[in-house]
Amino acid sequence: SAAAAAAASAAAAAAAGAQGGVHEANGVGEGKGWYERPPLRPEEVLDSLSRRRGGNGMSMSMRFSRGSQEDAQEFLTHVLDELHEEMLALRDAAGVANGGGLQNGVAVDDGAVWEERSRRGKTVVVNPNEFRQSCISDVFGGSLRSELRKPNEKPSVTREPFMCLQLDVEHSVIHGLDDALTKYFEPESLEGVTSEKTKEKVEAKKTFYLESLPNVLILHIKRFSYNHETTTFSKVTRRIDFQEKLMINASQLSSPSVAETPLDREYRLTAVVSHLGRELAGGHYTCDVRSGADWVLCDDSKLHPVTLSKVLSRQAYLLFYTRVRRKK
Repeated sequence: SAAAAAAASAAAAAAAGAQGGVHEANGVGEGKGWYERPPLRPEEVLDSLSRRRGGNGMSMSMRFSRGSQEDAQEFLTHVLDELHEEMLALRDAAGVANGGGLQNGVAVDDGAVWEERSRRGKTVVVNPNEFRQSCISDVFGGSLRSELRKPNEKPSVTREPFMCLQLDVEHSVIHGLDDALTKYFEPESLEGVTSEKTKEKVEAKKTFYLESLPNVLILHIKRFSYNHETTTFSKVTRRIDFQEKLMINASQLSSPSVAETPLDREYRLTAVVSHLGRELAGGHYTCDVRSGADWVLCDDSKLHPVTLSKVLSRQAYLLFYTRVRRKK
């Protein structure tokens, strides 16, 4: 499907950029002959995934029907999760140690917690939720720090892995990517949370911070929202501005050690997946990918050179940013 082709093209281009760095030419696409090469069809990838059963026993063919309309973000997330699990299984079969008790790629916690200092210098309670690393998570994986604060209690901290951040753009005050990221990391008020001391319902605040930055940051622009009155999905079609350069705000990091210099927080745009159409169950996906200093539009089996200004005018659905100074 177009979703599979677009998502796969973007992920492959972003992974190649992460391996070579955004300041180095990827070597793919140099010379006019590149546009004349036959496109890579996703059938072999789909067939391979359809033969593999995930952690819940479901195969790819059970989740996604060949030729059906699928959501590019859901498809990409599923593929990355399956690849991650397969890499872990291969490593386990080879007897490579990774430490700890494990279940579905995540360390099994025995219930132990510890205390540490927060970015504000206060003591917090940490709930461990460690994530097993693979070559897939080395490229696309980051982690979030969730701090839950209740009145007169020590904040509770949970660490959560991610391979894609989902950004809400439904509110009209969000005009661009920076607005969406600011909204994502704003404290969220939670009502009806039970106090451990008084056992009464209190108002708490939950805040996310970036605990570690991925080499490739995937951002999902949530253009489809559910209307409870009409029980239908509607699409946010207005322009959401994004730029070639993305600088993560230092206030969104859990500590200065996550990115010690501004260059450690800098990303460059590598690929853009766009959704054309107004319906969730239909439409068409295209993908723009960076190739060295140039950009290429992937539209099903057709490949065309495209300008950066055109890329930045897209109705983006998925954005792939590659870290300028990638982690080792």
